[in-house]
Amino acid sequence: MATLVEASLDDLKRLPPTAEEALEGGESLSSAFLDRIERYAEDSTEDQIREKWGRILAQEIRKPGTFAAKELRILDEIDGKTASLFERICQYRIDKFIIKDFSGDLPLSEIEDLASAGLLSNPGPTGHSVRFTEQPSETGRLLFIPFGNSAIGTPYAGPPPSNLAYKNLINMNDQNLMLHVYILTSSGHRISSILEDKSDNNLERLCERLAGCLAPSEVIRYKAVDGRYQIASIHKNSAESEKDN
Repeated sequence: MATLVEASLDDLKRLPPTAEEALEGGESLSSAFLDRIERYAEDSTEDQIREKWGRILAQEIRKPGTFAAKELRILDEIDGKTASLFERICQYRIDKFIIKDFSGDLPLSEIEDLASAGLLSNPGPTGHSVRFTEQPSETGRLLFIPFGNSAIGTPYAGPPPSNLAYKNLINMNDQNLMLHVYILTSSGHRISSILEDKSDNNLERLCERLAGCLAPSEVIRYKAVDGRYQIASIHKNSAESEKDN
């Protein structure tokens, strides 16, 4: 148990709880969670404790209730190859979505491994997409996708994008603009919280890619502040921006 606590403290030093997490966190962890993680850690090597169970304990301290018995079982049973694959695709995560334009097409064998481990929803032969929904706007039509505390919007109303450079990014389906993604399971999403969160960088990168694809329409990034979305940044295709100057 001492090694587990030391490993969790190291992770908490690396990434301390946010002010919001500190306010919302409970005074103590559940005894059921502590019993389970201690039991799993007892059967693990010191490296496994530091790489896996210490990070899990640290995240549970930051945000109590993140991990149930199901997530601990998945982490106990996952093999090294699948764990490395999961960590790799989570580099391209925004909320529970893996942006396909960034990850590329995953081989069927990798999809099956992740789905069998309970980390990824199987996309099937047609793949997964997220639809931009139409929202009222002061300037007219706005297509919108929420990502937790962030969102992306665009007034795009043009024809289906035809540039093959964006084939893994978006398409049109029955006049609906769709973003191509892989989708983590609820357990996969929770487990991804122990990995480095690159969502902010991925959101910026996604906005830039969409701005290039949907030009001359701009792409707007929003951030939730006090329960309302506010504009965080506006992205235009570089060629269009040069015309404006």
